[in-house]
Amino acid sequence: MPIPLWSSEDFSRLSVVNDAIYAWGESPIRGIGSDVVKMEGLGATWTNFSYEMENLLGFYPRALCEADSAFYAYDDSSIARSFDEGQSWEMAAQGLESSFSPILAGGGILMRFLGEMFAPVPYVSLDYGLTFQPVNGLPSEYPSFSGVRYTSLLHLGGAYLITSNIGLFFSYDNGLNWVHYSPAPLPPYSLTSSILVQDTVYVGTSNSGVWKAALSSLPLDPTTGIKNEDVKGNGRENAEMSFYLSPNPTSGALLIRLNDEAYFEGRLLIFDSRGMLRLGLPLRFKGQYFLPDLKLPAGYYNAVLENGKKLYKASFILQH
Repeated sequence: MPIPLWSSEDFSRLSVVNDAIYAWGESPIRGIGSDVVKMEGLGATWTNFSYEMENLLGFYPRALCEADSAFYAYDDSSIARSFDEGQSWEMAAQGLESSFSPILAGGGILMRFLGEMFAPVPYVSLDYGLTFQPVNGLPSEYPSFSGVRYTSLLHLGGAYLITSNIGLFFSYDNGLNWVHYSPAPLPPYSLTSSILVQDTVYVGTSNSGVWKAALSSLPLDPTTGIKNEDVKGNGRENAEMSFYLSPNPTSGALLIRLNDEAYFEGRLLIFDSRGMLRLGLPLRFKGQYFLPDLKLPAGYYNAVLENGKKLYKASFILQH
């Protein structure tokens, strides 16, 4: 039986929940779809799920998203949720500020993006869509024709991974703060989506194929830090120096470790999530350097080591 087309959508999005298949497309104008259809009985029955939800809850959902413990249906200003794989539904929120970007869900969080379609301002909900709050560390603007698009959210145990066309970002505090992650040789841009299959994460790109990484190779523990980028260009593999940050999120201490017991002489600069310089120190050390108390409030920070020739950057989070 062919799919009944209530709109001109291509139904390129699919979700399988509790033996039912939900299909919808993505509108180039709205950013989210126009109709959601539901298939049951291996294709024997097709229904307009959006129309069913309109009769049930009073709004017409245009797309869906799934998390570990919840299933969501939404339009640009309303969200409904189900905790029993779509058997029963309740309203989570209505009358929200309009959003024309898809919602992402994973684990116990829900992410919504406000503002313009290609300059989305990210917000996170920790209560299954009832309230949203702003996040730190996720860019809302980027100097390119396509702007910024956040496409996938994965829950990886104690960490969350979000995929965008400008790179990967990790969060260790339920989506409130994010750290840019750019491992070589994964292309730093043009990422399209990511999925988790057993113990492997697969990342798609628009022009460089599909890449994979074992969960064990990813920085899932916030105390281990994320390896730095050489912010001068693409020479991460051949950089003269690389370093790791090992923050103590609760005490404010920070351990800087250089690879191969390298020697460093220059400056340490620490910037907050708004790009404001919060700390600047001249440093001279070999191998590692310990700062017992940064005297900085909780939040997301970028640390830069500057030696007069190059800049090397890494990110960290303080939670005290």
